[in-house]
Amino acid sequence: MSSSGEPLCGEACANANDAWFGQNLALQPNGTYQPTSVHSTQDAYVVGHELGHSVQMAASGGPSNGGYNDTGAGHCSCDHVQDGNRLHCLQSSHNVQSAEVEGFAHFFATRVMNNKDANARFTYYKDVRRFRLSNGAVAAYAVAPPVPINAGAPAYDPWYGQTNGWVRKFCPAANRSSEYDWLTFLWAINGKVHTANLALPEVFAILGNVSGGFTWPNIDTRALSYLGSGTAKYLRFISEANNNGTNL
Repeated sequence: MSSSGEPLCGEACANANDAWFGQNLALQPNGTYQPTSVHSTQDAYVVGHELGHSVQMAASGGPSNGGYNDTGAGHCSCDHVQDGNRLHCLQSSHNVQSAEVEGFAHFFATRVMNNKDANARFTYYKDVRRFRLSNGAVAAYAVAPPVPINAGAPAYDPWYGQTNGWVRKFCPAANRSSEYDWLTFLWAINGKVHTANLALPEVFAILGNVSGGFTWPNIDTRALSYLGSGTAKYLRFISEANNNGTNL
């Protein structure tokens, strides 16, 4: 148990008061996970990620994770992941609440490890799905971690090129998104240097005070109320949501 009485988790996790780090897990042929010799504190982005959860929960009280029992299928699943659990991954489709929570933690780790700029490197610690031409057809394959990700542009694949969001490209559905899409969206509205970017307190004020279910229409309503119709910051907020695929 942690000092606050919360149960500890298998690899790394956090709440508003604690961040806990353990051994990395690897999927075995029999379907079980076994600890590896690598500890999660050996990856600076894992440390930053878990601290990001604590920062968001402490700063705004939410959203908390919405559960990971709704992982998407096909190219929006975690079927390719061998390093770490398959509850969620960079490209999996989830309800907006789950996607935002993990995407914010990725974004926070990126902010810790990069200067504010047009582009930034996020290093992902699970397998990433990529595509290639195999026997005349496009086939998916997994790239083992650590995998460098450009947080400064919407989800990208070498075969398909730039997208307007992973979920929009491969499995579009209302009120669904991925942590990849939220990573790039949050970097676009805060991590880049832009006169209309939102400061972190403004991000917390919007995402931590959404009325009703944590869906994009309700997030948009809160942003409109807080930032004001027609303001440069609101227009940038909705524009980047469209560019990065968080507004389905």
